[in-house]
Amino acid sequence: ERILILVPDSLQYQWMIEMRRRFNLQFSLFDLTRTASIKEHDPDLNPFLTEQCIIASVDLMIDHDDLREQALEAGFDLLVVDEAHHLMWSEEEGGNDRYDLVEELAEQTAGVLLLTATPEQLGVESHFARLRLLDPQRFSSLDRFLDEEAQYQHTAKIAEVLMSDTALEENHFAALEGLFGHRIEDNTEQRFRAIHELLDRHGTGRILFRNTREAIQGFPGRDCQPAPLAAPETWSKDGKLREQMWPEEAQLDGSWMETDPRVMWLMERLRSDLKHKKVLLIARSGPVVEALENALRLHAGIRTAMFHEGMSLLERDQAAAYFAEDSYGAQILLCSEIGSEGRNFQFASDLILFDLPANPDVLEQRIGRLDRIGQENRIQIHVPYLIGTAQERMFRWYNEALNIFSNISPTAQTLQENFIVDLKDCLLADLGQQFEDLLEAVSVQREALEAELQAGRDHLLEYNSCRPVVAQEIVQALEEYDDNTTLPMFMKRFMASTNIDFDEQSNGTVIIKPTDQMQVQGLTLDEEGMTATFYRDQAQIREDAQYLTLEHPFTES
Repeated sequence: ERILILVPDSLQYQWMIEMRRRFNLQFSLFDLTRTASIKEHDPDLNPFLTEQCIIASVDLMIDHDDLREQALEAGFDLLVVDEAHHLMWSEEEGGNDRYDLVEELAEQTAGVLLLTATPEQLGVESHFARLRLLDPQRFSSLDRFLDEEAQYQHTAKIAEVLMSDTALEENHFAALEGLFGHRIEDNTEQRFRAIHELLDRHGTGRILFRNTREAIQGFPGRDCQPAPLAAPETWSKDGKLREQMWPEEAQLDGSWMETDPRVMWLMERLRSDLKHKKVLLIARSGPVVEALENALRLHAGIRTAMFHEGMSLLERDQAAAYFAEDSYGAQILLCSEIGSEGRNFQFASDLILFDLPANPDVLEQRIGRLDRIGQENRIQIHVPYLIGTAQERMFRWYNEALNIFSNISPTAQTLQENFIVDLKDCLLADLGQQFEDLLEAVSVQREALEAELQAGRDHLLEYNSCRPVVAQEIVQALEEYDDNTTLPMFMKRFMASTNIDFDEQSNGTVIIKPTDQMQVQGLTLDEEGMTATFYRDQAQIREDAQYLTLEHPFTES
Protein backbone atom coordinates (compact mmCIF):
# COMPACT_ATOMS: atom_id res chain seq x y z
CA GLU A 1 0.00 0.00 0.00
CA ARG A 2 2.93 2.36 0.66
CA ILE A 3 5.41 2.90 -2.18
CA LEU A 4 8.50 5.14 -2.42
CA ILE A 5 10.08 5.66 -5.85
CA LEU A 6 13.54 7.27 -5.85
CA VAL A 7 14.65 8.75 -9.18
CA PRO A 8 17.17 11.28 -10.56
CA ASP A 9 16.06 14.93 -10.38
CA SER A 10 15.41 15.16 -14.11
CA LEU A 11 13.01 12.19 -14.15
CA GLN A 12 10.69 12.98 -11.23
CA TYR A 13 7.94 14.65 -13.23
CA GLN A 14 8.12 12.09 -16.02
CA TRP A 15 7.71 9.22 -13.54
CA MET A 16 4.69 10.88 -11.95
CA ILE A 17 3.05 11.59 -15.32
CA GLU A 18 3.71 8.10 -16.70
CA MET A 19 2.43 6.39 -13.54
CA ARG A 20 -0.83 8.30 -13.97
CA ARG A 21 -1.21 8.28 -17.75
CA ARG A 22 -0.01 4.77 -18.47
CA PHE A 23 -1.13 2.90 -15.35
CA ASN A 24 -3.62 5.27 -13.64
CA LEU A 25 -1.61 5.19 -10.44
CA GLN A 26 -1.69 8.44 -8.47
CA PHE A 27 1.74 9.32 -7.07
CA SER A 28 2.66 12.50 -5.20
CA LEU A 29 5.84 14.35 -6.12
CA PHE A 30 7.86 15.26 -3.02
CA ASP A 31 10.39 18.06 -3.44
CA LEU A 32 11.79 20.60 -0.99
CA THR A 33 8.90 23.00 -1.58
CA ARG A 34 6.29 20.31 -0.89
CA THR A 35 7.94 19.05 2.29
CA ALA A 36 8.59 22.59 3.58
CA SER A 37 4.93 23.48 3.05
CA ILE A 38 3.81 20.46 5.07
CA LYS A 39 6.21 21.31 7.90
CA GLU A 40 5.07 24.92 7.91
CA HIS A 41 1.47 23.81 8.36
CA ASP A 42 2.31 21.26 11.07
CA PRO A 43 5.94 21.13 12.31
CA ASP A 44 5.35 17.83 14.10
CA LEU A 45 3.92 16.03 11.07
CA ASN A 46 6.12 13.59 9.13
CA PRO A 47 5.65 14.60 5.44
CA PHE A 48 6.09 11.00 4.30
CA LEU A 49 3.01 9.96 6.27
CA THR A 50 0.75 12.37 4.37
CA GLU A 51 0.70 10.24 1.19
CA GLN A 52 0.79 6.54 0.38
CA CYS A 53 2.58 6.61 -2.98
CA ILE A 54 5.51 9.02 -3.26
CA ILE A 55 8.09 9.94 -5.89
CA ALA A 56 11.19 11.75 -4.63
CA SER A 57 14.66 12.68 -5.82
CA VAL A 58 17.60 10.68 -4.51
CA ASP A 59 19.49 13.95 -4.00
CA LEU A 60 16.67 15.35 -1.85
CA MET A 61 17.26 12.59 0.69
CA ILE A 62 21.04 12.83 0.50
CA ASP A 63 21.13 16.61 0.95
CA HIS A 64 18.61 16.77 3.81
CA ASP A 65 19.26 14.43 6.73
CA ASP A 66 15.96 15.32 8.39
CA LEU A 67 13.96 14.15 5.36
CA ARG A 68 16.05 11.00 5.16
CA GLU A 69 15.28 10.18 8.80
CA GLN A 70 11.58 10.94 8.32
CA ALA A 71 11.40 8.63 5.29
CA LEU A 72 13.03 5.86 7.33
CA GLU A 73 10.66 6.53 10.22
CA ALA A 74 7.57 6.52 7.99
CA GLY A 75 8.38 3.15 6.42
CA PHE A 76 7.22 1.74 3.07
CA ASP A 77 6.06 -1.58 1.68
CA LEU A 78 7.92 -1.19 -1.62
CA LEU A 79 11.06 0.76 -2.53
CA VAL A 80 11.76 1.40 -6.24
CA VAL A 81 15.09 2.90 -7.35
CA ASP A 82 15.51 4.04 -10.96
CA GLU A 83 18.93 4.34 -12.67
CA ALA A 84 20.28 2.02 -9.98
CA HIS A 85 23.72 1.78 -11.61
CA HIS A 86 24.49 5.04 -9.78
CA LEU A 87 24.56 3.03 -6.53
CA MET A 88 28.31 2.44 -6.23
CA TRP A 89 30.21 0.32 -3.71
CA SER A 90 33.72 -1.08 -3.25
CA GLU A 91 35.40 -3.17 -0.57
CA GLU A 92 37.98 -0.46 0.08
CA GLU A 93 35.75 2.61 0.25
CA GLY A 94 32.30 1.21 0.97
CA GLY A 95 29.21 2.73 -0.63
CA ASN A 96 28.66 6.19 -2.07
CA ASP A 97 25.94 8.44 -0.66
CA ARG A 98 23.30 6.96 -2.94
CA TYR A 99 24.18 3.40 -2.00
CA ASP A 100 24.18 4.14 1.74
CA LEU A 101 20.75 5.80 1.48
CA VAL A 102 19.18 2.90 -0.41
CA GLU A 103 20.83 0.37 1.89
CA GLU A 104 19.22 2.01 4.94
CA LEU A 105 15.80 2.04 3.29
CA ALA A 106 16.14 -1.50 1.91
CA GLU A 107 16.95 -2.95 5.33
CA GLN A 108 13.49 -2.06 6.61
CA THR A 109 11.44 -2.42 3.41
CA ALA A 110 9.82 -5.72 2.46
CA GLY A 111 9.98 -5.17 -1.30
CA VAL A 112 12.89 -3.62 -3.21
CA LEU A 113 13.02 -3.09 -6.98
CA LEU A 114 16.21 -1.75 -8.62
CA LEU A 115 15.94 -0.61 -12.25
CA THR A 116 18.88 -0.12 -14.62
CA ALA A 117 19.76 -0.76 -18.24
CA THR A 118 23.46 -1.17 -17.38
CA PRO A 119 23.74 -3.27 -14.20
CA GLU A 120 27.50 -3.82 -14.46
CA GLN A 121 28.35 -0.33 -15.74
CA LEU A 122 30.45 0.60 -12.70
CA GLY A 123 32.14 -2.75 -12.15
CA VAL A 124 31.47 -6.13 -10.61
CA GLU A 125 31.84 -4.88 -7.02
CA SER A 126 28.94 -2.46 -7.38
CA HIS A 127 26.91 -5.12 -9.20
CA PHE A 128 27.46 -7.52 -6.30
CA ALA A 129 26.58 -4.82 -3.76
CA ARG A 130 23.27 -4.08 -5.49
CA LEU A 131 22.42 -7.78 -5.45
CA ARG A 132 23.23 -7.76 -1.73
CA LEU A 133 20.62 -5.03 -1.23
CA LEU A 134 18.06 -7.47 -2.62
CA ASP A 135 19.22 -10.60 -0.77
CA PRO A 136 21.85 -9.97 1.95
CA GLN A 137 22.01 -13.63 2.99
CA ARG A 138 22.51 -15.01 -0.51
CA PHE A 139 25.12 -12.36 -1.43
CA SER A 140 27.11 -12.00 1.77
CA SER A 141 30.65 -12.44 0.39
CA LEU A 142 32.20 -10.73 -2.64
CA ASP A 143 34.94 -13.37 -2.86
CA ARG A 144 32.41 -16.20 -2.94
CA PHE A 145 30.38 -14.31 -5.55
CA LEU A 146 33.47 -13.92 -7.75
CA ASP A 147 34.29 -17.63 -7.37
CA GLU A 148 30.75 -18.57 -8.40
CA GLU A 149 30.93 -16.22 -11.38
CA ALA A 150 34.18 -17.86 -12.48
CA GLN A 151 32.55 -21.31 -12.39
CA TYR A 152 29.30 -20.21 -13.95
CA GLN A 153 30.30 -20.68 -17.60
CA HIS A 154 30.27 -24.46 -17.07
CA THR A 155 26.82 -24.30 -15.46
CA ALA A 156 25.54 -22.07 -18.28
CA LYS A 157 26.55 -24.67 -20.88
CA ILE A 158 24.64 -27.39 -19.02
CA ALA A 159 21.60 -25.13 -18.79
CA GLU A 160 21.79 -24.48 -22.54
CA VAL A 161 21.71 -28.21 -23.26
CA LEU A 162 18.76 -28.72 -20.89
CA MET A 163 16.78 -25.97 -22.64
CA SER A 164 17.54 -27.32 -26.13
CA ASP A 165 16.32 -30.41 -27.98
CA THR A 166 19.80 -31.95 -27.75
CA ALA A 167 19.93 -35.38 -26.12
CA LEU A 168 21.84 -35.49 -22.83
CA GLU A 169 25.18 -37.29 -22.99
CA GLU A 170 27.01 -39.11 -20.20
CA ASN A 171 29.18 -36.08 -19.35
CA HIS A 172 25.98 -34.02 -18.92
CA PHE A 173 24.45 -36.63 -16.59
CA ALA A 174 27.68 -36.72 -14.57
CA ALA A 175 27.85 -32.94 -14.30
CA LEU A 176 24.23 -32.70 -13.16
CA GLU A 177 24.75 -35.49 -10.64
CA GLY A 178 27.73 -33.58 -9.27
CA LEU A 179 25.60 -30.47 -8.89
CA PHE A 180 22.45 -32.07 -7.48
CA GLY A 181 23.76 -35.20 -5.75
CA HIS A 182 21.46 -37.46 -7.76
CA ARG A 183 21.06 -38.66 -11.35
CA ILE A 184 18.23 -37.32 -13.51
CA GLU A 185 16.31 -38.96 -16.35
CA ASP A 186 16.30 -37.43 -19.84
CA ASN A 187 12.63 -36.47 -20.11
CA THR A 188 10.71 -33.20 -20.26
CA GLU A 189 9.60 -33.24 -16.62
CA GLN A 190 13.10 -33.99 -15.26
CA ARG A 191 14.70 -31.38 -17.53
CA PHE A 192 12.20 -28.77 -16.40
CA ARG A 193 12.86 -29.61 -12.75
CA ALA A 194 16.65 -29.50 -13.31
CA ILE A 195 16.42 -26.06 -14.93
CA HIS A 196 14.54 -24.73 -11.93
CA GLU A 197 17.01 -26.30 -9.51
CA LEU A 198 19.90 -24.67 -11.39
CA LEU A 199 18.01 -21.40 -11.29
CA ASP A 200 17.62 -21.56 -7.52
CA ARG A 201 21.10 -22.84 -6.70
CA HIS A 202 23.40 -20.95 -9.06
CA GLY A 203 24.01 -17.45 -10.35
CA THR A 204 21.60 -14.73 -9.30
CA GLY A 205 18.59 -17.01 -8.94
CA ARG A 206 15.23 -15.35 -9.26
CA ILE A 207 16.09 -11.84 -8.04
CA LEU A 208 17.59 -10.56 -11.31
CA PHE A 209 15.65 -10.14 -14.55
CA ARG A 210 17.55 -9.09 -17.65
CA ASN A 211 16.11 -9.12 -21.14
CA THR A 212 18.94 -8.72 -23.64
CA ARG A 213 18.81 -8.00 -27.35
CA GLU A 214 20.16 -11.48 -28.07
CA ALA A 215 17.16 -12.96 -26.28
CA ILE A 216 14.50 -10.58 -27.58
CA GLN A 217 15.57 -9.82 -31.18
CA GLY A 218 13.65 -7.46 -33.46
CA PHE A 219 15.85 -4.37 -33.10
CA PRO A 220 16.31 -2.67 -36.50
CA GLY A 221 20.05 -1.94 -36.09
CA ARG A 222 22.30 1.10 -36.42
CA ASP A 223 24.15 2.88 -39.22
CA CYS A 224 26.94 5.38 -38.60
CA GLN A 225 27.00 8.45 -40.85
CA PRO A 226 30.35 10.20 -40.23
CA ALA A 227 30.67 13.81 -41.37
CA PRO A 228 34.36 14.80 -41.57
CA LEU A 229 34.73 18.58 -41.80
CA ALA A 230 37.76 20.76 -42.46
CA ALA A 231 38.99 22.39 -39.26
CA PRO A 232 39.36 26.19 -39.27
CA GLU A 233 42.90 27.51 -38.91
CA THR A 234 42.06 28.89 -35.46
CA TRP A 235 41.13 25.45 -34.10
CA SER A 236 43.35 24.23 -31.25
CA LYS A 237 45.23 21.04 -32.16
CA ASP A 238 47.30 20.89 -28.98
CA GLY A 239 46.86 21.73 -25.33
CA LYS A 240 44.31 20.32 -22.91
CA LEU A 241 41.89 17.69 -24.16
CA ARG A 242 38.85 19.78 -23.19
CA GLU A 243 40.13 22.67 -25.33
CA GLN A 244 40.58 20.38 -28.33
CA MET A 245 37.37 18.40 -27.99
CA TRP A 246 34.86 20.94 -26.68
CA PRO A 247 36.27 24.50 -27.11
CA GLU A 248 32.75 25.90 -27.59
CA GLU A 249 31.97 25.28 -23.93
CA ALA A 250 34.53 27.91 -22.87
CA GLN A 251 33.25 30.58 -25.30
CA LEU A 252 30.16 31.66 -23.40
CA ASP A 253 29.60 34.66 -25.69
CA GLY A 254 28.70 32.29 -28.54
CA SER A 255 31.49 33.54 -30.81
CA TRP A 256 32.34 29.93 -31.70
CA MET A 257 29.16 29.77 -33.81
CA GLU A 258 30.74 32.01 -36.46
CA THR A 259 33.72 29.75 -37.17
CA ASP A 260 32.64 26.23 -36.23
CA PRO A 261 31.86 24.34 -39.49
CA ARG A 262 29.54 21.96 -37.62
CA VAL A 263 26.96 24.75 -37.34
CA MET A 264 26.66 25.31 -41.10
CA TRP A 265 26.74 21.55 -41.69
CA LEU A 266 23.81 21.16 -39.28
CA MET A 267 21.71 23.82 -41.01
CA GLU A 268 22.38 22.34 -44.44
CA ARG A 269 21.47 18.80 -43.37
CA LEU A 270 18.21 19.90 -41.76
CA ARG A 271 17.26 21.78 -44.94
CA SER A 272 18.11 18.89 -47.27
CA ASP A 273 18.06 15.13 -46.61
CA LEU A 274 16.75 15.51 -43.02
CA LYS A 275 14.07 18.03 -43.96
CA HIS A 276 11.17 15.64 -43.49
CA LYS A 277 12.67 13.65 -40.62
CA LYS A 278 12.37 13.85 -36.85
CA VAL A 279 15.88 14.55 -35.58
CA LEU A 280 17.32 14.32 -32.07
CA LEU A 281 20.52 16.28 -31.42
CA ILE A 282 22.53 15.78 -28.24
CA ALA A 283 25.39 17.97 -27.03
CA ARG A 284 27.22 18.03 -23.73
CA SER A 285 26.19 21.42 -22.33
CA GLY A 286 23.07 23.56 -22.01
CA PRO A 287 24.63 26.81 -23.36
CA VAL A 288 25.73 25.03 -26.55
CA VAL A 289 22.20 23.67 -27.04
CA GLU A 290 20.70 27.13 -26.47
CA ALA A 291 23.05 28.74 -29.01
CA LEU A 292 22.29 26.11 -31.64
CA GLU A 293 18.53 26.27 -31.07
CA ASN A 294 18.56 30.05 -31.36
CA ALA A 295 20.49 29.91 -34.65
CA LEU A 296 18.28 27.22 -36.19
CA ARG A 297 15.03 28.90 -35.20
CA LEU A 298 15.89 32.52 -36.00
CA HIS A 299 18.31 32.21 -38.90
CA ALA A 300 17.22 29.00 -40.61
CA GLY A 301 13.46 29.03 -39.89
CA ILE A 302 13.51 25.47 -38.57
CA ARG A 303 10.91 24.30 -36.04
CA THR A 304 12.89 23.46 -32.92
CA ALA A 305 12.38 22.22 -29.38
CA MET A 306 14.94 22.38 -26.61
CA PHE A 307 15.69 20.29 -23.57
CA HIS A 308 18.38 21.24 -21.05
CA GLU A 309 19.10 21.48 -17.32
CA GLY A 310 18.09 25.15 -17.12
CA MET A 311 14.46 24.32 -17.93
CA SER A 312 11.80 23.27 -15.44
CA LEU A 313 10.48 19.72 -15.54
CA LEU A 314 7.19 20.95 -16.99
CA GLU A 315 9.02 22.89 -19.73
CA ARG A 316 10.99 19.78 -20.64
CA ASP A 317 7.81 17.71 -20.90
CA GLN A 318 6.22 20.37 -23.10
CA ALA A 319 9.28 20.36 -25.35
CA ALA A 320 9.16 16.55 -25.61
CA ALA A 321 5.44 16.67 -26.49
CA TYR A 322 6.04 19.36 -29.16
CA PHE A 323 8.75 17.18 -30.68
CA ALA A 324 6.39 14.19 -30.70
CA GLU A 325 3.73 16.11 -32.69
CA ASP A 326 3.62 14.57 -36.14
CA SER A 327 2.38 17.29 -38.49
CA TYR A 328 3.10 20.58 -36.76
CA GLY A 329 5.68 19.57 -34.18
CA ALA A 330 9.36 20.38 -33.98
CA GLN A 331 11.62 18.95 -36.66
CA ILE A 332 14.53 18.75 -34.25
CA LEU A 333 14.84 18.40 -30.48
CA LEU A 334 18.14 19.69 -29.11
CA CYS A 335 19.16 18.10 -25.80
CA SER A 336 21.99 18.64 -23.39
CA GLU A 337 23.47 15.56 -21.75
CA ILE A 338 20.51 15.20 -19.36
CA GLY A 339 18.47 14.27 -22.44
CA SER A 340 20.53 11.09 -22.69
CA GLU A 341 19.14 9.51 -19.53
CA GLY A 342 15.57 8.43 -19.02
CA ARG A 343 13.88 10.05 -22.03
CA ASN A 344 12.66 7.95 -24.95
CA PHE A 345 12.22 9.19 -28.52
CA GLN A 346 11.92 5.96 -30.49
CA PHE A 347 9.51 7.60 -32.94
CA ALA A 348 12.59 9.37 -34.37
CA SER A 349 15.39 7.47 -36.08
CA ASP A 350 17.98 10.18 -36.86
CA LEU A 351 20.44 11.09 -34.11
CA ILE A 352 23.01 13.88 -34.43
CA LEU A 353 25.91 13.74 -31.99
CA PHE A 354 27.07 17.36 -32.13
CA ASP A 355 29.97 16.35 -29.91
CA LEU A 356 31.23 13.11 -28.41
CA PRO A 357 31.28 12.38 -24.66
CA ALA A 358 34.40 11.12 -22.94
CA ASN A 359 32.63 8.05 -21.54
CA PRO A 360 31.47 5.16 -23.78
CA ASP A 361 28.54 4.36 -21.47
CA VAL A 362 27.30 7.94 -21.81
CA LEU A 363 27.56 7.57 -25.60
CA GLU A 364 25.54 4.36 -25.40
CA GLN A 365 22.90 6.15 -23.33
CA ARG A 366 22.66 8.83 -26.03
CA ILE A 367 22.12 6.27 -28.77
CA GLY A 368 19.71 4.39 -26.52
CA ARG A 369 17.21 7.26 -26.58
CA LEU A 370 16.32 6.09 -30.11
CA ASP A 371 17.66 2.54 -30.28
CA ARG A 372 15.11 0.83 -28.05
CA ILE A 373 11.95 -1.29 -28.12
CA GLY A 374 9.37 0.41 -30.34
CA GLN A 375 11.90 1.67 -32.88
CA GLU A 376 10.73 0.68 -36.36
CA ASN A 377 13.62 2.00 -38.49
CA ARG A 378 17.37 1.60 -38.56
CA ILE A 379 19.03 4.29 -36.44
CA GLN A 380 21.05 6.79 -38.44
CA ILE A 381 23.82 8.19 -36.22
CA HIS A 382 25.27 11.39 -37.69
CA VAL A 383 28.67 12.35 -36.27
CA PRO A 384 30.25 15.63 -37.42
CA TYR A 385 33.91 15.99 -36.47
CA LEU A 386 36.87 18.13 -37.50
CA ILE A 387 39.60 16.41 -39.52
CA GLY A 388 43.01 16.10 -37.91
CA THR A 389 41.80 16.99 -34.42
CA ALA A 390 41.11 15.12 -31.19
CA GLN A 391 37.47 14.94 -32.34
CA GLU A 392 38.44 12.73 -35.27
CA ARG A 393 40.61 10.50 -33.10
CA MET A 394 37.83 10.13 -30.51
CA PHE A 395 35.40 9.21 -33.30
CA ARG A 396 37.78 6.56 -34.63
CA TRP A 397 38.29 5.18 -31.12
CA TYR A 398 34.57 4.70 -30.63
CA ASN A 399 33.98 3.46 -34.18
CA GLU A 400 36.98 1.24 -34.94
CA ALA A 401 38.21 0.13 -31.53
CA LEU A 402 34.99 -0.14 -29.50
CA ASN A 403 32.49 -0.50 -32.39
CA ILE A 404 29.81 1.40 -30.44
CA PHE A 405 28.12 3.03 -33.42
CA SER A 406 27.21 -0.34 -34.96
CA ASN A 407 26.27 -2.39 -31.91
CA ILE A 408 25.84 -2.22 -28.17
CA SER A 409 29.30 -2.97 -26.79
CA PRO A 410 29.18 -4.56 -23.31
CA THR A 411 32.98 -4.48 -23.12
CA ALA A 412 33.47 -0.81 -24.10
CA GLN A 413 33.72 0.68 -20.63
CA THR A 414 36.16 -1.97 -19.40
CA LEU A 415 38.37 -1.65 -22.47
CA GLN A 416 38.52 2.14 -22.23
CA GLU A 417 39.49 1.92 -18.56
CA ASN A 418 42.22 -0.60 -19.39
CA PHE A 419 43.70 1.55 -22.18
CA ILE A 420 42.92 5.01 -20.79
CA VAL A 421 46.57 6.15 -20.51
CA ASP A 422 47.39 5.23 -24.11
CA LEU A 423 44.11 6.71 -25.31
CA LYS A 424 44.73 10.08 -23.65
CA ASP A 425 48.21 10.28 -25.18
CA CYS A 426 46.79 9.62 -28.65
CA LEU A 427 43.93 12.08 -28.23
CA LEU A 428 46.17 14.93 -27.08
CA ALA A 429 48.46 14.68 -30.13
CA ASP A 430 48.58 12.97 -33.51
CA LEU A 431 50.90 10.03 -32.80
CA GLY A 432 50.44 8.42 -36.20
CA GLN A 433 51.24 4.70 -36.24
CA GLN A 434 51.06 4.47 -32.44
CA PHE A 435 47.37 5.38 -32.63
CA GLU A 436 46.75 2.92 -35.48
CA ASP A 437 48.37 0.14 -33.43
CA LEU A 438 46.21 1.04 -30.43
CA LEU A 439 43.01 0.85 -32.49
CA GLU A 440 43.99 -2.55 -33.86
CA ALA A 441 45.00 -3.98 -30.47
CA VAL A 442 41.80 -2.86 -28.75
CA SER A 443 39.63 -4.10 -31.62
CA VAL A 444 41.20 -7.57 -31.41
CA GLN A 445 40.77 -7.67 -27.63
CA ARG A 446 37.15 -6.49 -27.91
CA GLU A 447 36.28 -9.28 -30.33
CA ALA A 448 37.87 -11.85 -28.01
CA LEU A 449 35.99 -10.52 -24.97
CA GLU A 450 32.68 -10.45 -26.83
CA ALA A 451 33.20 -14.06 -27.94
CA GLU A 452 33.94 -15.01 -24.33
CA LEU A 453 30.78 -13.25 -23.12
CA GLN A 454 28.70 -14.96 -25.78
CA ALA A 455 30.10 -18.34 -24.74
CA GLY A 456 29.17 -17.65 -21.13
CA ARG A 457 25.76 -16.13 -21.81
CA ASP A 458 23.50 -16.56 -18.84
CA HIS A 459 20.85 -18.73 -20.46
CA LEU A 460 19.27 -19.47 -17.09
CA LEU A 461 18.85 -15.75 -16.46
CA GLU A 462 17.39 -15.26 -19.93
CA TYR A 463 14.98 -18.14 -19.36
CA ASN A 464 13.87 -16.72 -16.01
CA SER A 465 13.47 -13.22 -17.49
CA CYS A 466 11.31 -14.19 -20.46
CA ARG A 467 9.46 -17.47 -20.98
CA PRO A 468 8.87 -17.35 -24.76
CA VAL A 469 5.68 -19.46 -24.80
CA VAL A 470 4.03 -17.47 -22.00
CA ALA A 471 5.23 -14.18 -23.46
CA GLN A 472 3.79 -14.99 -26.89
CA GLU A 473 0.41 -15.79 -25.35
CA ILE A 474 0.36 -12.36 -23.67
CA VAL A 475 1.39 -10.60 -26.89
CA GLN A 476 -1.31 -12.42 -28.84
CA ALA A 477 -3.95 -11.44 -26.28
CA LEU A 478 -2.87 -7.80 -26.49
CA GLU A 479 -2.97 -7.84 -30.28
CA GLU A 480 -6.49 -9.28 -30.22
CA TYR A 481 -7.54 -6.57 -27.76
CA ASP A 482 -6.01 -3.84 -29.94
CA ASP A 483 -7.89 -5.11 -33.00
CA ASN A 484 -11.23 -5.02 -31.17
CA THR A 485 -13.13 -1.78 -31.91
CA THR A 486 -15.94 -2.39 -29.40
CA LEU A 487 -14.61 -0.04 -26.72
CA PRO A 488 -13.98 3.00 -28.99
CA MET A 489 -17.42 2.60 -30.58
CA PHE A 490 -19.14 2.28 -27.19
CA MET A 491 -17.30 5.28 -25.70
CA LYS A 492 -18.09 7.53 -28.65
CA ARG A 493 -21.79 6.59 -28.59
CA PHE A 494 -21.93 7.04 -24.81
CA MET A 495 -20.36 10.51 -24.89
CA ALA A 496 -22.51 11.63 -27.80
CA SER A 497 -25.68 10.56 -26.00
CA THR A 498 -24.71 12.17 -22.66
CA ASN A 499 -23.47 15.52 -24.03
CA ILE A 500 -19.79 15.02 -23.24
CA ASP A 501 -17.62 17.05 -25.60
CA PHE A 502 -15.59 14.65 -27.74
CA ASP A 503 -13.22 16.13 -30.35
CA GLU A 504 -11.29 13.66 -32.52
CA GLN A 505 -7.87 14.90 -33.68
CA SER A 506 -6.08 13.92 -36.88
CA ASN A 507 -3.13 12.47 -34.93
CA GLY A 508 -5.17 9.65 -33.38
CA THR A 509 -5.94 11.42 -30.11
CA VAL A 510 -9.22 12.76 -28.74
CA ILE A 511 -9.93 15.74 -26.50
CA ILE A 512 -12.65 14.96 -23.95
CA LYS A 513 -14.28 17.73 -21.91
CA PRO A 514 -17.33 17.96 -19.63
CA THR A 515 -20.14 20.36 -20.60
CA ASP A 516 -22.90 22.19 -18.73
CA GLN A 517 -25.43 19.96 -20.50
CA MET A 518 -23.73 16.69 -19.47
CA GLN A 519 -26.47 14.20 -18.56
CA VAL A 520 -24.51 11.92 -16.22
CA GLN A 521 -22.76 12.52 -12.91
CA GLY A 522 -19.97 10.73 -11.08
CA LEU A 523 -17.55 10.37 -13.99
CA THR A 524 -13.82 10.63 -13.27
CA LEU A 525 -13.38 13.56 -15.65
CA ASP A 526 -11.67 16.76 -14.51
CA GLU A 527 -13.12 20.16 -15.38
CA GLU A 528 -10.26 20.86 -17.80
CA GLY A 529 -10.87 17.50 -19.52
CA MET A 530 -8.14 15.31 -20.94
CA THR A 531 -6.31 14.32 -24.09
CA ALA A 532 -6.67 10.58 -24.67
CA THR A 533 -6.24 7.86 -27.27
CA PHE A 534 -7.63 4.40 -27.92
CA TYR A 535 -4.47 3.36 -29.79
CA ARG A 536 -1.53 1.72 -28.04
CA ASP A 537 1.06 3.00 -30.53
CA GLN A 538 -0.09 6.59 -29.97
CA ALA A 539 -0.04 6.13 -26.20
CA GLN A 540 3.56 4.95 -26.41
CA ILE A 541 4.84 8.09 -28.14
CA ARG A 542 2.43 10.71 -26.76
CA GLU A 543 3.37 11.59 -23.19
CA ASP A 544 0.40 13.97 -22.97
CA ALA A 545 -2.27 11.41 -23.94
CA GLN A 546 -4.02 8.99 -21.58
CA TYR A 547 -4.57 5.48 -22.91
CA LEU A 548 -8.27 4.58 -22.70
CA THR A 549 -8.71 0.89 -21.90
CA LEU A 550 -11.38 -1.07 -20.05
CA GLU A 551 -9.39 -0.52 -16.84
CA HIS A 552 -9.06 3.26 -17.20
CA PRO A 553 -10.94 5.09 -14.38
CA PHE A 554 -12.94 7.17 -16.87
CA THR A 555 -14.04 4.05 -18.75
CA GLU A 556 -14.91 2.22 -15.53
CA SER A 557 -16.92 5.17 -14.21
